[in-house]
Amino acid sequence: MTKAVARVFPAIMIPLLLMGAQQNTGQKSETAIRAAVNLVQTDVMVFDRQGRFVPDLKPEQFELKIAGKPQTVSFCELVSSGSGREGALWADTGAAPAPVRLDPVSPELGRRLIFFVDDWHLSADSLVRTRAALNNLINTSVGISDMAGIFPASGSIGFLQQLSGNKAVLQAAMEKLTLFYPPIVDKDRVPMNETQALAIEQNNTEVISYFVDATIMSFFGRYRPNRAEIERSVRKRAAILAAQSTEIAGRTLAALARIVRLFGPLPGRKVIFFLSDGFVLQYRHPETLRKIREISDAAARAGIMIYSLDTRGLIVGGPDVANPDRPDLSGRLARNVQSEVTSPQDALHALAADTGGAFLRETNALDLAIAKTLKETSSYYLLGWYLERGMMEPGKYRSIRVAVKGRSDLKVRVRQAEVDLVQLAIQGQDGTVMANPAQTDPSDALLQLLRSPLPIGVLPVWFYAGYDLRSDRGFCIAVALHTVIEDTQGAALKTGQENKIDLAGIVLNREGGTVASFSDSLAVPAAADPNTGLREWIYSGVIPVEPGIYHVRAAVRDARTGRSASSLQWLSVPELTHSGIALGSIFMAEAGPNSPGSAGPAPNIFDVSSISVKRRFQKSSQVSYFLHVYDLQNSALLAQTKVYRGNQAIFQSDFEPLNSPALVTGRLPLENFPPGAYVLEVTVRDASRPPATQQISFWVQ
Repeated sequence: MTKAVARVFPAIMIPLLLMGAQQNTGQKSETAIRAAVNLVQTDVMVFDRQGRFVPDLKPEQFELKIAGKPQTVSFCELVSSGSGREGALWADTGAAPAPVRLDPVSPELGRRLIFFVDDWHLSADSLVRTRAALNNLINTSVGISDMAGIFPASGSIGFLQQLSGNKAVLQAAMEKLTLFYPPIVDKDRVPMNETQALAIEQNNTEVISYFVDATIMSFFGRYRPNRAEIERSVRKRAAILAAQSTEIAGRTLAALARIVRLFGPLPGRKVIFFLSDGFVLQYRHPETLRKIREISDAAARAGIMIYSLDTRGLIVGGPDVANPDRPDLSGRLARNVQSEVTSPQDALHALAADTGGAFLRETNALDLAIAKTLKETSSYYLLGWYLERGMMEPGKYRSIRVAVKGRSDLKVRVRQAEVDLVQLAIQGQDGTVMANPAQTDPSDALLQLLRSPLPIGVLPVWFYAGYDLRSDRGFCIAVALHTVIEDTQGAALKTGQENKIDLAGIVLNREGGTVASFSDSLAVPAAADPNTGLREWIYSGVIPVEPGIYHVRAAVRDARTGRSASSLQWLSVPELTHSGIALGSIFMAEAGPNSPGSAGPAPNIFDVSSISVKRRFQKSSQVSYFLHVYDLQNSALLAQTKVYRGNQAIFQSDFEPLNSPALVTGRLPLENFPPGAYVLEVTVRDASRPPATQQISFWVQ
């Protein structure tokens, strides 16, 4: 059944609720471990002296100790990051508080690259380095199957703080990074920074005596203050500065904790790159250390590693600690200069080591360091072992130590923080997301799904949003959603139940503002296949838009069973100019006698019956694809087609003239494609202007 967009969603609270999605999504649920289950697992990486990953180790070669007690490795598998196998291995663990939807036939998930920018502790120079590094990474290291996101601690880029594979979205997020750095300095008679405050709090007599002497000298002989009184004043200043330092560090750590919780449900191991100038751990304020411990715990549950980078880059000769008004003629501050470099690194090192990552420092080439790390973390071992029930005690923290027997030349990287093994224990999941349908208002249930920045749910849903130009309405987004419902004919409806599908969706701009919303409630169609009892349900709609970046979210719910799911997609609708080539979205269909690539006309993308929403094709079939080209110069254009599996191109055509002046069409035989996930990429260029590129994912089964 096909329906055009006709009604605005009755709950006007959608955009308001979406604004708080990232803060509220991912709240930790209580962990329940079955008494009979005592298998735990953790990720481990092994490197040789040259820093190369060692890929050929066997379970019996690992030496595992828990709290110093040897354990037998019962399970060991070499895992490739971003693979479907990785998703399956982690999907059975307690890492996910709510199931994130996975494609059951996809062997390649792609990498998830999370860049956490600590703009509360980022100088102007460091911001320039960070933006340059992210720009280069977006253009060179984010693969066609990857998704990435930029997440500043301050939340300054707003709605763009989400994962996306669309490079225009990532560029827009990167460009919105701004300077939030509040230097933590007490500018009293003798200026004091947070590192000096820490030294005073730790009773460093040289630093204390310098500030006492310099303060006394600042009175210029008008009167001679009491030295003990001045020392009390200096210590008070240090305590106030330390409290301020702790408060700002708390903002950073609270934001990082939200990111860890947010992406915990994603399948597989995740890597967060923490970019910061660092911050001083004020040891008399234990709340900072407590927050770091909480982040380490959450990261262990979620399968997250943190790689921290000192964005100050290469520091030559140490910082300038001289005070031009009160010179340190005795060299007391100079003798403590190294702490100005190392103290802000303590938190970065702790977060990395505790989560099994690494601390990257002393480099101005931040992008190269991250690219090296991406390669380094592309493979790892997943170790599993059984513990006697006495060690499965919630709230009891134990160390995990791993070595390779007889190979002292190998470096093993594992989480250094003591962990609660219950958090790592494998537990069953029934896939339940929504509450009892008889007790859940449909609007509330759909809003809950729409709020999530990740696709969640258990109802099979295939979603696609693409755009094209209509002569009568300008650019329009075509939204199509396809779901399958199990047959329930013959079963009596319970009180309050209806045999229908509820749908809601929203289109948001780059600022998170509502452009359009849509909803419907349709009767479940008659069963199409008497053998399977499955009924297919299709929704489509058309939304006029201006050029720009858009985020489309849709949610569906089976009113009878309460099973539900959500999907989302980013789109970048281009401006039409003489200086550039613009492309519409790619649309696909199973090849027929009048499909694109044949003599027949291109199908109407706004007619859902003429395209494939699911984009799941049999290996024995051929698929056709097409997209419109918009060139105000009407120049001679060439088009090239590539097919990727993961981030590896497995097919590439030559650049050839377009089949027609404003259309790229083609056919793709699938007989030589193994089952799995693929990306089709079309590039169009001429002799003088930058090329334009468009992609679409599809699956062979």
